[in-house]
Amino acid sequence: MASESVKPYAEKMEGALRSLARELGSVRAGRANNEYESSDLRGPDGGHVEYEISTPYYGAHVGLGYVWNVTDKAALDLYGKYLWTRQAGGDDRLPLGEKLSFESADSHRLRLGSRLSYQVNDCLAPYAGAAWEYEFDAEARASANGHPIDAPNLKGSTGIGEIGLNLTPSQSLPLSFDLGIMGYVGKREGVSGSLQIKWEF
Repeated sequence: MASESVKPYAEKMEGALRSLARELGSVRAGRANNEYESSDLRGPDGGHVEYEISTPYYGAHVGLGYVWNVTDKAALDLYGKYLWTRQAGGDDRLPLGEKLSFESADSHRLRLGSRLSYQVNDCLAPYAGAAWEYEFDAEARASANGHPIDAPNLKGSTGIGEIGLNLTPSQSLPLSFDLGIMGYVGKREGVSGSLQIKWEF
């Protein structure tokens, strides 16, 4: 009788552990393109002052969450993450000949949030979510002809909203695609889009 009473409890604990998000960490790399154009400033030829810098970036994150299966097809993911990103520096020249230089920048962030997803079928799962994020350090230093430019500091809180779609082409392959749009309010403001290709192993 004792073993039979322990079994349901053990099954519940096993189910709870399975609900812990498996996303313990990740690494990523890519390139970031920064473009700027001003009609207020003009070069010797009368054209607008503009620059474009493309630099590599890389980063990593660790996190833990809990997935609550609201229904057979709907799930709520509650999570916490620590994210680190480093973007390499770069140089460009303005039409007037000034050398514009950006130093490498590091970002350290804590993010707490939730995401509700709905499994339409074996391949498609749209989602929507919201999160609070705190940036500990993200000062982007730059200079023009060696003279420092006032650097924006993104330290502080930001609210994040997101919608997206997860696509799994085949259940026999650990491959999936994630297409998402995120909006930011607070210390950071704006909209961003992303396309991620995931291969789990």
